[in-house]
Amino acid sequence: MIPGDKGAESKVNSFILSFRVITSRTGKLSENKKKIINLSKLMAEVKYIGGISLDRYTTAINNVVNKYKGFEHITKRPQYNNLIQMMLRGRVDYVIEYPITVNYVAYKHGIKNNTISYEIEEAETAILPVVFACTDNEWGRKMIQRIDDILVAESQTDDYLDFRLYWYDEESKKILRDFYHKTYLKDKR
Repeated sequence: MIPGDKGAESKVNSFILSFRVITSRTGKLSENKKKIINLSKLMAEVKYIGGISLDRYTTAINNVVNKYKGFEHITKRPQYNNLIQMMLRGRVDYVIEYPITVNYVAYKHGIKNNTISYEIEEAETAILPVVFACTDNEWGRKMIQRIDDILVAESQTDDYLDFRLYWYDEESKKILRDFYHKTYLKDKR
């Protein structure tokens, strides 16, 4: 659950990189040296074939995607799994996806993952916190307290972060490790 929805919420238990533009390290977009991409400008470029799943992203990203969904150089598929495979095999130049999902799909299908990801300028946030949620009643609040106690204890162990970062590529791991040490542990001490 993303923080802010209704109900009793735990402390942040995990975090993921938000949707990003993901492309092959050797593909057409590999010449881009910036860490952030303007999605609207990218999707307007007819020289790049993009892969999208409609209505799958955050509101801000969906707003951009909806402007370009009818263009011929934009490939639409209802299943993100198919788009990721197309990108990994060079049939589309980029997809909009979570890096962790791309890494898992590549592994699952035995495809070498040689991708790079770029933060999306229009995205609301670069890192999404994840929390547990329960009904906001006595039982739910007790469960959340138990979860928070476990989170505080477990977040201090050496393998806690490694487990959370297992499916990420090395570049993404660096970003998330930095976040973990600067931000995540603040409410876990």
